[in-house]
Amino acid sequence: MNLTFETELLRKLAQDERVRTNLDKKVIRAYQSRVAQIISAEDERALRADKGAHFELMHAGLYSMRLNRNWRVEFEIIPGQPKNTIHIVEIRNHYE
Repeated sequence: MNLTFETELLRKLAQDERVRTNLDKKVIRAYQSRVAQIISAEDERALRADKGAHFELMHAGLYSMRLNRNWRVEFEIIPGQPKNTIHIVEIRNHYE
């Protein structure tokens, strides 16, 4: 799948560049792993098939996948040909 990022920070975190952030290192590693999964997926059906990721529609076209018990990566799916694009919007604490 194609991948874009809402912010430069999200792009840098995905590419394992050193950046200052308040996020825990475990959350960052989980995010990097999830980004790799998104890139390697043929389409969103492959992402939905991973039940541990808790792929779900949040609201108004915004989806999320679990990073750990509290943290989620939120994104939009932008239709395209031949592949859709995942646009990562934010990393968010699901319970705050």
